[in-house]
Amino acid sequence: MSPSSPFDVIVITSPDQKAAIAVRELIISSCGDFSSSSQHTDDSSSQTLRSTDGTIFISSCDPYGARLGSGGGTIAALAEAHEAYYKNSNDISSNSTEEEPTVLICHAGGESSRCPTQITLGKAWTSLPSSNDVVINPTSLLISTLSIIFGDIPRGSVVVAASDVLLSFHCNSLPKKKIQFDANNNSNGVFGLAVPAPLVTAKNHGVFVVNDDDNSDNNNNNDGWKLQSTFKVLQKPSVNEMMSMTNPPCVFNTTTTTNNAKDGDDIMTMAWIDTGVITFLPDAVETLREMSNAVLKNCTRVGLMELYLEKHGDDDGSQSSVEEFSKGIAPKICLYGDMLHALQTTSSSSSSSSSSNDTNLFGALSKHELKTCIIPEGSFVHLGTTGELVDFLVAGGSATYNNDDGSGDLQQTKIQSFAKSIGISSKSSAFVSGFRGGDGDDNTSLVILNSILIGNGRDKSSSIGEGTVIEHCTIPFTGGSGVDNGKIIVGKRCLLSGIRGDLKGRDLCVPSEMCLQVLPLRQGVGGFVCLCFGVNDGIKEATTLYGMDINQVLERSGLTASDLWDESIPSSRQTLWNAKLNPIMMCADEDMKWPEPELNFSFLEWIQSLRDDVQLDASALQGLRQWKESKRIAVCDIRECVDSEAEAKYRSTISSVEVHQLNLTTDCLLGQKHEPCSFGHLAGVCKLNAFKDNPVLKRTLKALDNVCFQAVDEGRFHILGRTFMVLSELLSTLWCSNGDKPQPFAADLPSALTSESIAQVIATRDKMLSEEKYSSCCQLLESMSSMATQRCIYEEKGHSFVYTDPLPLDTTAIATAPARIDLAGGWSDTPPISFENGGAVACLAVLLDGKRPLRAQCRVVRGMSGIRLCTESRSLSDETLLRSSETTIQTLADLDSFNNPESECALLKCALVWLGLCPVDCIQDDDWKMQSIQPFLQKFCQREGENDVGLEIISSSLLPTGSGMGSSSILAGCIIASIAKCVGVVLDGMDANYQRSTSGRTETNGTNSLVHGVLMVEQLLTSGGGWQDQIGGLVGGLKLATSDMNILPLQTKTRRFELSADTVNNLNERLILVDTGKPRLAKNILRNVLRRWACRSSDIVATVRELVSEASNAIDYATKGDLNGLGACMGKYWVLKKTMAGESSGVEPDNINQVLQLLTSSKKIAGGTLCGAGGGGFLALMATEGTSRADMESAVKVSEGGNEDFKWHNCTVAEDGLLIDVK
Repeated sequence: MSPSSPFDVIVITSPDQKAAIAVRELIISSCGDFSSSSQHTDDSSSQTLRSTDGTIFISSCDPYGARLGSGGGTIAALAEAHEAYYKNSNDISSNSTEEEPTVLICHAGGESSRCPTQITLGKAWTSLPSSNDVVINPTSLLISTLSIIFGDIPRGSVVVAASDVLLSFHCNSLPKKKIQFDANNNSNGVFGLAVPAPLVTAKNHGVFVVNDDDNSDNNNNNDGWKLQSTFKVLQKPSVNEMMSMTNPPCVFNTTTTTNNAKDGDDIMTMAWIDTGVITFLPDAVETLREMSNAVLKNCTRVGLMELYLEKHGDDDGSQSSVEEFSKGIAPKICLYGDMLHALQTTSSSSSSSSSSNDTNLFGALSKHELKTCIIPEGSFVHLGTTGELVDFLVAGGSATYNNDDGSGDLQQTKIQSFAKSIGISSKSSAFVSGFRGGDGDDNTSLVILNSILIGNGRDKSSSIGEGTVIEHCTIPFTGGSGVDNGKIIVGKRCLLSGIRGDLKGRDLCVPSEMCLQVLPLRQGVGGFVCLCFGVNDGIKEATTLYGMDINQVLERSGLTASDLWDESIPSSRQTLWNAKLNPIMMCADEDMKWPEPELNFSFLEWIQSLRDDVQLDASALQGLRQWKESKRIAVCDIRECVDSEAEAKYRSTISSVEVHQLNLTTDCLLGQKHEPCSFGHLAGVCKLNAFKDNPVLKRTLKALDNVCFQAVDEGRFHILGRTFMVLSELLSTLWCSNGDKPQPFAADLPSALTSESIAQVIATRDKMLSEEKYSSCCQLLESMSSMATQRCIYEEKGHSFVYTDPLPLDTTAIATAPARIDLAGGWSDTPPISFENGGAVACLAVLLDGKRPLRAQCRVVRGMSGIRLCTESRSLSDETLLRSSETTIQTLADLDSFNNPESECALLKCALVWLGLCPVDCIQDDDWKMQSIQPFLQKFCQREGENDVGLEIISSSLLPTGSGMGSSSILAGCIIASIAKCVGVVLDGMDANYQRSTSGRTETNGTNSLVHGVLMVEQLLTSGGGWQDQIGGLVGGLKLATSDMNILPLQTKTRRFELSADTVNNLNERLILVDTGKPRLAKNILRNVLRRWACRSSDIVATVRELVSEASNAIDYATKGDLNGLGACMGKYWVLKKTMAGESSGVEPDNINQVLQLLTSSKKIAGGTLCGAGGGGFLALMATEGTSRADMESAVKVSEGGNEDFKWHNCTVAEDGLLIDVK
């Protein structure tokens, strides 16, 4: 006997040999731990396994195809258990009766004819969702429960149970109660387990009548349950028969409380129902063994072969001849009828017998007394029909939810109580995505188990009706051809089982109260069979079909009885059981193998039309014709045709939600797929404040960590960046749900991206999580993502410049540039979107009130040392100084804060660093920090040996901070250009004549270009951002700026378009700019967008694609002079920007929304958009023809909504971009 189980051998019987082979996989997956056992037996004749705790499991059936009944099957199973035990226990003497094994025999029951979905493997293996997120079944539950209550069973006993029912003895509660055995007389007799059941249930089962002096009170204690004498056993007694018994009584009353408070307590009349659990104590077991070697020899495999050889001599015989012989001589004995009635009870007489088998049985068994162990707190559920199964799972799955509306009835209360006692829930190993109503996560009226069901998430057109059960279904969102599935619509109170494979773009629509099951067929038949019937259809009758009157179905469809039944079946015997209703579905491609077939369920359309009571249209008629012409088989023939072993393997190998989701995410990241990275398996399971003890979260993080290591080892930094951002989004979501407050970020970032540095970051992350520093952890991960993105923009080896003669000393290089308006496509230029998807932006260089608002100047000054940096903000109207910031650089340490956007003159410092003033490593090296900047400066200015020279750089902007018009990036271009011109660095794109000469052709902005330089400076500054701003302002006129997908390092291209003079004049009149007085919020919006892009939410992927396509549309409208079309593009662009930012981003202040609605509804504008990311800044409006700026000002001025700070500006096209003057 194993230390964890009272049973040495567990025999699980099946209806036939094929089923016995099939359930072997289910035994391994659900009935024990076989992970470290090497004693699995592949011999299909024995199907013997041994678990890691030493328990022997046997998957068996009646020998040679004989039908022995539950009694004969018990004799056969006991013989197999005895043989297997001694074969596997070499240290036990077979001559010692004290060492006889303790055996549990679980009979799987019959053919499940009233519940066809269980016909393949039997109701004993009905899948049940459990609260610990695993799929269980009646057999595994029974073994677990009986192992507890039989913990003290005498050695050598045999327990026989029916595993096609659900039993609960509430033994999961503490203290765990067991059956108590008499220490002085614990080896003799037989007893059955009985639980209370209503008479309406009891009349369909066996009933134990116990003696008056053995009341249930003696079982009402915390120590356990005792055995007591049995007066009589009734088999399926009528209610009158039970009520009429008075001495002793058969029935008793109990009080039951319902959920409906107004009804009070209910008094119910009950009887002690036979649970199907019969125990033979050691002396009675010995009698069974003696019978198996004598009078019941014809029930065992060995005995039947011996009898065959006695008759046929030395002829070993073929399997078929032995089976034919066995079926002819094997008796059919009922355990609960024949064998129990042969035992002694207080009412039995020495002459009781009822069948030809009883003489032998009575003689052998009558010396043993039948007792009863009544368990008052026990309960019993028998799931006879498909409807009963669906209702039990749905009602039981909501057992943990309160029903406060007073609608609960007694039956539902009992089901919920029972389901709770055995741990039933509404979801287990279920991954459902892309369905309306939250994918069923919050819908407790759905039961989904062991399934991966992914609908069309783009429009959420797929849905699952309430009261529906889905099991063992695997339907991917996209098939092998890349064609998205159509919608999946499942009606109310349906049962879907085994739906698998690829729909190839077709819809799957299942009417309400329908059962749809797909099963694989064995070799020689091929394909799959689809069982389709109504949940409430009576399978052993022919009154309804698909939930409708069968005569109406035949009449409206034009079908006849000959379409459903063979001529050999008389009308009196025609039932759904033997009707050819279930079509065989062949794979579209003969080479396509299970488990991913391409199946077509369009034949369901004619059934749906009948259910909807509408005339069959062409599509429905085609489905009817397809169904009628298909080869179909009856339910009664399915067991012979179905490959039950393949079905069991399919069910047991469906990935768990966690494994599937992590594999999906890993594949998505490494495969660079534009698919969602979802972590639905963490919902309701993970709490960050339990990080140290949370294995689910740890496994998720480990999977993502492995992606990081693989990405950095392969140099795929774009994947690394996305993975870090996905990690941040995951933890941010969990962090927000735990109420953590933001904390300052303090962590050293690695100087390079290597496996070692990634490991250090992961260690830091885990330490932060354990210390509950969640916001700091997210900031760390986002910083790492930014580092990885930077590596996708530049080569690690650095960049070398081409030089020319510098300007003379004290000569000033002045670079000026216009602002830009993004007309369409913005956000697609932002790394990593711009190189993971490809980007395209239509932008226009503009003057504000006739002025070029951005400027930088640089000069090398004689008679000074070091570098003087100054930034100025000036008024657009009169250019008066509003504020300025100044700093000087004398040592390398003065540059230490160059990558901090908040430091003084940070943009100017980054420009100097990128242009090569000094190596970054020197700036960050403690041994170099106090080194004078002078030698580096002299070399940088090409003035080596001249000690008395310094550098002065001043940047000026006439635009307010947060204007959204690209001022920071364009100003960075001016700064770089002025410095480069001054010190003699040659960069492409600094010559205005060159810009004009490229009109009409696409030019690549290489690593030596001014445009790329701005991008690099912004990466050094860690401010992120895209490339459209600098292209928009540094290149004059109308441009289409683009970047290609998966081209690394990032490479941008620019194509300038010439506008006609009339178009330019019209733009100058109709394009109006409004300073809203509120700065835009790009930083927070950028972070949220990049997180959502990393996770590839379906809405953001679709929006990015639309942004890219709209950029070309805007160019087309502008070049054709269609400013109304261009205005409409701008309006649509604004809608897309808001989608990118998200609903709660604050990207559109209320007053902006009101102004746009007012001007649009009054037909004063053709469209408009906030410039840049949104949230504030400048509003670009395209006036309708004939509407002046004054007209719009007047309309907005009289409106309400806080528009007092609006400042209106004229906007004109800037034909020239960057201009450099030398003074």
